[in-house]
Amino acid sequence: MKNLTTIKGQRAPLPSMIRSSANWLASKSRRRFNHSSDSLLLSLRSINQSKTRALTAFLLALTLMAGLMASESTEARRRYRRMELNDQLVEELNGMLRATNEMHSAFFEQDEQKIETALQKVVISIDKASKKTSLEDSQRTHLNKMLRAAKSGVEMTKNTAGEDRKKNLQKAMKQIVQIAQLYDLDRYKVFFCPKDRSVWLQKSWKAKNPIHPKLYAKCGKLVR
Repeated sequence: MKNLTTIKGQRAPLPSMIRSSANWLASKSRRRFNHSSDSLLLSLRSINQSKTRALTAFLLALTLMAGLMASESTEARRRYRRMELNDQLVEELNGMLRATNEMHSAFFEQDEQKIETALQKVVISIDKASKKTSLEDSQRTHLNKMLRAAKSGVEMTKNTAGEDRKKNLQKAMKQIVQIAQLYDLDRYKVFFCPKDRSVWLQKSWKAKNPIHPKLYAKCGKLVR
């Protein structure tokens, strides 16, 4: 026996009704899906546009920052460019820096025999450099003043002991570091120890305080 139902006053087979309802539901689902897809695409486009704008702004800011840094770096190089000297004077001053590096090592190792030899080498190298300053009229007065102060500090270091020797070594090192930083010479690492306020130059990267090698052996901040 067939099951019948009423649709708008008519009797229709049940399967036909089911098919009609299924088609209506499928059509409605497709419309909802299409609407959801359109909304999703719009959202994705909006997100992509926002990301693009943000990325563009970031790249623009980065470019401007790089330009400013390059400008400041160029200005700094111009401001702190080391002065050039004639070749003969440069050679003698580089010899003084080599002797100073040996003196640094001797004091850090606390080897008295090496210290005596290194101090004498520094004095001799300063004398040689002083004889060549006549070739550099523009810097002669200022350079001679620093060389005399450095030599005085080294000679007083030779003739004193204890804390007095340390203070004299500090003074000598300070003058030699100023020469190394002011003129275009061989490059050395310059360190500063805030604990004893000493400054010195050396070749190695690891700080080795020559003024107080026992008390502040590793104290030293790289300043150049």
